[in-house]
Amino acid sequence: MAGEGKITAPPQVAQFTITYVANGNTANDAINSEKTMRKQLIDTLSNLYGVNPADIQESYPRVVPPSATNNTVNLLYQAVNTLNVNYKKLQTLDSAIAKLYEVGGNNISVTNIVFTTQNPRDLEDQAIANAIKDGEGRALKMAAATGKTLGKLVSVTGQQTQTVGTVSTQANPLSNRNVSTPGKIELTRTVTLVYELK
Repeated sequence: MAGEGKITAPPQVAQFTITYVANGNTANDAINSEKTMRKQLIDTLSNLYGVNPADIQESYPRVVPPSATNNTVNLLYQAVNTLNVNYKKLQTLDSAIAKLYEVGGNNISVTNIVFTTQNPRDLEDQAIANAIKDGEGRALKMAAATGKTLGKLVSVTGQQTQTVGTVSTQANPLSNRNVSTPGKIELTRTVTLVYELK
């Protein structure tokens, strides 16, 4: 018997990815430029918007050599990297993203914006509990309709049917695309319960 559980909560955290590109005449130049840009982006988030450095996950840059593709000639080395950010001051999110674009210009993009809570596992546990309760209620009604009673619970399987608060793949405030923080986020879980019947 299938059961569905939903839980809603106000958003507390925005998670997003900053992808940026730095150029240089040599690979070392590109890597050094990437380090400079990375520091500028992290300083912007930390010093201006109070983001804890522990909430900014850094990666190792990927260096792309000069190339010629699709009639476009790139004579510079490129160092490509990402920063994954947990942003907790939602009231300043639009301002922070706009500032990041101001710092990085056309060399950055802010993508994969997801709103969630400080402890999303708590939401998931509540949604699963609600799904089990819903499934049990449906199973009781089904059993009664067939003149049976529920026996032992044999198995429980579940799956995720909705991601918490995903709202946008990309935000660009310089193009008047501000992020709209949802008033509520919703998490849905479904479970399948197998009972013995008596």
